[in-house]
Amino acid sequence: MEEKTIVLVVLLAVVAIGLVGLVNLNSQSGATVIERNCMCSITMYGNYGDALGTQTQLVRVRSAESWTDAACQNLCDQYYGRSSEYSRTAVVGTAV
Repeated sequence: MEEKTIVLVVLLAVVAIGLVGLVNLNSQSGATVIERNCMCSITMYGNYGDALGTQTQLVRVRSAESWTDAACQNLCDQYYGRSSEYSRTAVVGTAV
């Protein structure tokens, strides 16, 4: 008889812990997650000024202050705005 009582108490404790976990999970799931990204459009030009191709890259932004078009333009320039003697790139960054 005592063994059945111990098993019942342990089972009720497991169920109680599970219910508390579900309640905490539901209370945290109401938070909204905002993804902040910059879309970088990179166009590469050849020796004679002709466009060789355009590529887009999505760059994740960590803070809301960096999530403006001007900040995205600076970020995209830093990452992809490399020009050399033989090829030039034009980079446009926008907040998405």
